[in-house]
Amino acid sequence: MNLDSKAAQHLVDEISQAATPEEALTRCGRAWDFLLAQFHVLCGRANGYPRNPIDGHTWTEGRALAVVCDHFADAVAHQGNRGGEEQAAGLATAIASQVVSHYPEQIFPRVLRVAKCKEANGNGEKAISDYAAVVLDFGELDLEFMLEEEGAAENEVRTILASLIEAIQGLERLDPARLSEESRTWKDKAVARCGGKP
Repeated sequence: MNLDSKAAQHLVDEISQAATPEEALTRCGRAWDFLLAQFHVLCGRANGYPRNPIDGHTWTEGRALAVVCDHFADAVAHQGNRGGEEQAAGLATAIASQVVSHYPEQIFPRVLRVAKCKEANGNGEKAISDYAAVVLDFGELDLEFMLEEEGAAENEVRTILASLIEAIQGLERLDPARLSEESRTWKDKAVARCGGKP
């Protein structure tokens, strides 16, 4: 099987064209099966990237498949299936992690979406782990410098800081004891850096 983001997008597009909820569910199943198979192919070709080299086609298709899977999660959410949205968002995160794991602006928002789904689905403990992972990664990746920069935040920086704010807010709701003073300071600085809003 080849990596084929266009075929994946076609399957996702078909969901909104379904005439009945049953047909939409069937189309969601087809899209899920195809995207899951694409994920397994991608895992075999990603070569442990970024530690090891990857070919350009695999990287480009992997990134495109992650975006398609984001759209799939949107389509499933539109059907009112929050559990399905959580699964689809988790798959989008897993696909993205194969090719853009070292781009926090690509990973943080996807992890947050999964966390918010888990929280909405009553899986608070699992949501806490995801929120905490974003906060922990922000520190481990030494991204604090973004909080001290002058001027308007660029899109990538704004995305990372907005994700940090949301993750800390999630922990404030679910497990405030897990937050350090440092992370609370990060939140205040991130809000200020984003012009008072994420």
